[in-house]
Amino acid sequence: MSLRSTAVGIHASADGGAGVGWEQPVRQEIATLKPEVIKFQSSHDPRMVGTIVQDNLQHIKAVIIRAFLDWGGRPLIPQDFVNGTLEDTERTVNQVKAQGIPSANIIVELHNEPNLTLEGLSSSWQNGTECLAFFAQVLDQFKARIPDVKYGMGALSPGGSINIRRDSKLFLKEMMQHSRWNDFNVHLVHLYTTGNWDNDIWWLDHCQAKTPANMGIWITESSFHTSNGTSGTDYAAKLVELLNRLDQRPTRGVTFYCVSASNPDFQHEAWCRSTNGGPFENVASRGIAAEIRQLRP
Repeated sequence: MSLRSTAVGIHASADGGAGVGWEQPVRQEIATLKPEVIKFQSSHDPRMVGTIVQDNLQHIKAVIIRAFLDWGGRPLIPQDFVNGTLEDTERTVNQVKAQGIPSANIIVELHNEPNLTLEGLSSSWQNGTECLAFFAQVLDQFKARIPDVKYGMGALSPGGSINIRRDSKLFLKEMMQHSRWNDFNVHLVHLYTTGNWDNDIWWLDHCQAKTPANMGIWITESSFHTSNGTSGTDYAAKLVELLNRLDQRPTRGVTFYCVSASNPDFQHEAWCRSTNGGPFENVASRGIAAEIRQLRP
């Protein structure tokens, strides 16, 4: 018997603007999932954001908005990040509020996988403590403009040190050593598998053990890293395996990654994708949302 039910959600698109496959099949895929959580990028088209939220208003328990900036290996300072993301984030927050979602149910994800070189490691910080110092300054400016929502930090790329990533366990320890860690409302986690959740769930459990009870854990990216040929049925079954494990843990919710993406590197993860190899052509549903709701009504 489950101890609790984890809120199930989806990352609307890996792309900015309206994303791939909008309005169909993405809009229908999300509605089929009946999502309790939806994650948007701050750069998503306001009409897309408003429509998806309105479609699913009766189910939504939380909306997560990632303050999105393409780092591009540049050495940035906190003001650069604010200049590039605050206006977009405020616009998207206001669009979500306009659909009737209370401020208390909106979470702003201030960054994404900061232990990757692609996302600022080495160019803007050398370790987790420097990273947290960077985003403490960002947090102050965001709160001054958008004071009534929640803010989350973490969202590390799980795994050991490689040439593009600092070890996630070490990076988290370094972040938590900074006094401003406790100024965030939510601890964000990413969690992936190549097929066996037994080998991967440790990262969530480690994060949970390190997180104050009043902060709470949300998974803002999770997927099954598999081949492009994996069926929607098999893919959905693997995600439901995770949901059954999450129900035994104090995880608030998960947003699976992702419903659509133009980048061919994400083809194996996208729920709606091209049927002929062209990223913007003939985008079709793999049936993952319907399969999840059949396995987990």
